[in-house]
Amino acid sequence: MLDSFCELTDLKLKLPSGSVAYGHRKDFNFESGKKFKLHEISFEKIQDAFDAVLNSKNSVSPHAPVVYLHYSSINDTRKKYISLSKSLLENAWELENKYSFFRVLALDSDQYLPAETDNHPYHYSKKTLVALAEKLSIILNDFGIKSSRYVTLT
Repeated sequence: MLDSFCELTDLKLKLPSGSVAYGHRKDFNFESGKKFKLHEISFEKIQDAFDAVLNSKNSVSPHAPVVYLHYSSINDTRKKYISLSKSLLENAWELENKYSFFRVLALDSDQYLPAETDNHPYHYSKKTLVALAEKLSIILNDFGIKSSRYVTLT
């Protein structure tokens, strides 16, 4: 299972030691006095990485399914992430046409309801989570994997 939330990462951080970390700008403490090299990650690099991973997986295990869970940006207000989310989903649909083992798990925009517990744009309501689980069950059944059609969230 792959998901689009981690691909919304926008920075590559390189330390003087050569170590690399990926994350969001707010994930890093820049007040530590260390010298960092920041690099924006382009959509093209993300797109190429997805294709390379799926191509490699296809050569090793062509029949094992991969499901891509799309986190909709419908509740986000930042234009950069709305645009990136849309591009990621479009790319995922293209990859689904290219690889028979790859399926996109996404809902219609109006089904991504905000969570009742917080205002994080990528946290969704129980109703949304149930809809995602039901759709995942259908996808798994299409691959011949038995799954429960009933989901209980507490």
